[in-house]
Amino acid sequence: MEGVDTAFARSEGTVWLKRLQGLPCGLKGEDGGLPRVRGFFSLATSLGEFEPDDLKLADSEYTGSGARFTFEAGGALKLESKWEFDPALGVASRRDIVTNAGREPVAIYRCLSRFVLTPGAYELYAQKAAWGGESQGHWSPLFPGRFVLKCEGGRTALGATPYLFVRDAASKRAVAFHVLPEGNWTIRANGEVHDISEELFAVIEAGPLDERFRLVLAPGESFSLPEVLIQAIPEGEPHLGAPRLHRYALGKWFKDAKPSAPAIYNTWFGCYDHVHLPWLRDQLNTAKELGCEIFVMDAGWFGAGTGDWSSQVGDWRERQDGAYFGKMREFADEVRATGLKFGLWMEPERAAPAAPIVKEHPDWLVPSQWGNYRLNIELPAVRDYVFGEICRLTETYRLAWMKIDFNSELGLDAGGTELFRYFSAWYGILEEIRRKYPGTFYEGCASGGLRYDLNTLRHFDAHFPSDNVTPVDMLRIYQGNLLRLPPGRTGLWMVVKGDGHGGTIAAKVHGWDAPIPVDPDFLARICLMSMFTLSGEISSLPPDARKKLKGHVAFYRKWREVTAGCEAHLLTPPALRDDWTGWAAVQLSHPGNDMHFLFAFRLDKAEDRMVVKPRGLAPAQRYRVSSEDGKPQGESTGEKLMADGLKVVLDRPFMAELVVVERV
Repeated sequence: MEGVDTAFARSEGTVWLKRLQGLPCGLKGEDGGLPRVRGFFSLATSLGEFEPDDLKLADSEYTGSGARFTFEAGGALKLESKWEFDPALGVASRRDIVTNAGREPVAIYRCLSRFVLTPGAYELYAQKAAWGGESQGHWSPLFPGRFVLKCEGGRTALGATPYLFVRDAASKRAVAFHVLPEGNWTIRANGEVHDISEELFAVIEAGPLDERFRLVLAPGESFSLPEVLIQAIPEGEPHLGAPRLHRYALGKWFKDAKPSAPAIYNTWFGCYDHVHLPWLRDQLNTAKELGCEIFVMDAGWFGAGTGDWSSQVGDWRERQDGAYFGKMREFADEVRATGLKFGLWMEPERAAPAAPIVKEHPDWLVPSQWGNYRLNIELPAVRDYVFGEICRLTETYRLAWMKIDFNSELGLDAGGTELFRYFSAWYGILEEIRRKYPGTFYEGCASGGLRYDLNTLRHFDAHFPSDNVTPVDMLRIYQGNLLRLPPGRTGLWMVVKGDGHGGTIAAKVHGWDAPIPVDPDFLARICLMSMFTLSGEISSLPPDARKKLKGHVAFYRKWREVTAGCEAHLLTPPALRDDWTGWAAVQLSHPGNDMHFLFAFRLDKAEDRMVVKPRGLAPAQRYRVSSEDGKPQGESTGEKLMADGLKVVLDRPFMAELVVVERV
């Protein structure tokens, strides 16, 4: 039984993996070795802990495009493993379901999907993730013992991202595992000794975090483990798998998504929560001049208590003693009168101690981080309240955009499901909201990108990648994100103001304590690789910077329906956030209409020129090459462009070039 270079073998009562996306499995394809290096699952329950031989194959089906295996355990449990294959893109999807087929409740303490690679020397690549430092990749050899990635507290991309790249050091063949988390998750790479050999089995296990897991299944109840994508990367480098993953994700989950995003201005990095109407009107007029389409009011508009925005979260009444003084609807009408639409920020999952709901409904709340509370949306009444508040704000202020943030740990799950039931309820709210208001754009955020994973992205129209808006840092974080996520559903922010002397400065990290000078073209071209957002004091920009920005916004609006559906080629490997040297190059390509956008960035300590070689062009097709402003730069065949490349010359560091390649 084979599919996408994945093969299974079956004998009476069992089945095993012989090959996974081109890598040999088991004991050189056979079902041999100790129990910990065999089987499809790692399973512990109130009925006992089950070894591979305790799971009896009850049924199997193979169609060529997929496979399904059903196992029985303990006389009460049924485990179903469903596989789907995409041969063209080299991606396999695995979904496992556990069902209590008995007459009594059964507690699940651990249930992980298992993949066993045959003994060898393996190299691992995984991503560290922190606030302002998301998706930072690091290599490690596989040692005897356990290499663990995990999420705790409901921030699914904090500490580590749900991604693991595994490479055979000898053959350089590799696979990437992508977990689509629903709650806290783990990925483990166990290096298991094979007899006296120095080579190790690589036992990959993925699923719900099991350190405190205790999910009780009632008779007839089922539990679906997180979906796992297993991506073949025969070239052996993590960044070379990005475009095929993007095409897979766009085709599977985003084909019915909003075709593009408006160009927006967001107030946050301009005024934070210090709302001053004359200043906002200056930004609004400048945003209109530059071509923005939505004006988004970030935090600072809400709460009847005292203190900063964070201490008011959970009180979604409009402020009467500050900000708009109860007249934000009138300001929203002002925005609409200019031709722009209005957007708003909220954080529906969290309540600060001073929020009225804490006193009114203490039974609705669960303690979380820093003295805050999370709303227990597993309860129907709480779910209805949260849904109702999002609806009320959307309708009251006629929102075209809502930024939905999350800035706290969720805390321990007393129910033992590692937040599985919480996330099921949360995703359900998001899906119902988007169905009810199809004309409103819902952007996700979690202290930046601390929940930026494939499953979360599926339930928003887009997601904010990081609170770090330093230009090169943004570029590096974006590169790391591309290993896991398609480019057109992220929003990079151009945060700028004038320096008072005819120049332009950018925010550093997440503020203005030590701003840095920036070339507007350099920063704009970073942001053009995603959905385009402006923030900062744009009214203070000098005329030349405004003229340039107006052109960049116009380019975004012209091509956004193409770039939203693009896959990305990392023409240079991703680098760490603090590496500001060399050149970086990214190519966005739309698979449907053969359009390509090449971005080249000269950083520090780099020569003044680079040859950028595009990928994925049709060799015999002729292509027209032009600059961002439409000036022609010649024609050539795809074969010649890929072989010879395009020479980019930039006369100083921290400059960028954007080239459009389209079929004639």
